[in-house]
Amino acid sequence: MSIFTKISVLGAIWIALELVMGVFHKSVCTSSGCTIAASYNRYPEFVMLTIGLLLFIVLGILKEKKKEKLLDIILIGALGSEGYLQGFEIFVAHTFCIFCTVTFLIILTLFIIRIKENKDILLKGLSAFLFVFATVFLVNNPTLEIKHQYTLLYLPGCPHCEHTEKFLDDIHVKYNKINASHHKGLIMSMGIDEVPVLFVREPYGYKVLVGSDSIESFFKNTTKSLQNQQASPRALDNNSLNIGGGCQLNNIFGSSCSK
Repeated sequence: MSIFTKISVLGAIWIALELVMGVFHKSVCTSSGCTIAASYNRYPEFVMLTIGLLLFIVLGILKEKKKEKLLDIILIGALGSEGYLQGFEIFVAHTFCIFCTVTFLIILTLFIIRIKENKDILLKGLSAFLFVFATVFLVNNPTLEIKHQYTLLYLPGCPHCEHTEKFLDDIHVKYNKINASHHKGLIMSMGIDEVPVLFVREPYGYKVLVGSDSIESFFKNTTKSLQNQQASPRALDNNSLNIGGGCQLNNIFGSSCSK
């Protein structure tokens, strides 16, 4: 078995592991970046994972059967696809997905191995990746930039948003505000259908808190650390968690706001 085939098998095992863990609602990726990236999928995650699994299996089979020409075509196509996925992750989703990155590195390793065997694919593969990667940057103008430690998505007139803003101001938390009405499509594509939403920056992505209840609960559970970092925060009201959840993105009036 060639080194190329062995790496292909490793890639298949990596994808299969994620598939199996998905059955138990778990993931090899523990960062919220993976969750955010997966939320953009048009189809269920297991469909995308199955495609990835088949890719590595086919690459390994083609290598063993010495179908070099077809192997190179599929590998270059896979590298081009990774150009889109990596570009989307960086320029559109603004997150870091460990699972996606490891998968990309496995495909890149296969490509490097093939270069040693067939130098003709070097320019083709790099061109496919870079052209698609650059196209994502040029075409997908970022519409929702989340770069601060705390970023709050809100809607004007949403009582829960106003309460959350007051809560954050009272405990002296510095945060950036983004009007969700300007980015409804993008936000809802992430599986979020109500505000307020607070993005909390983490080393490998973001923690996403939806609704005033979860936002206040998060800070209640970290009161001690806040007291060490902030100047004289107010005592948290034990009843503040009963304020409510949030307001629907499609309509902020009437029954669309939970109590």
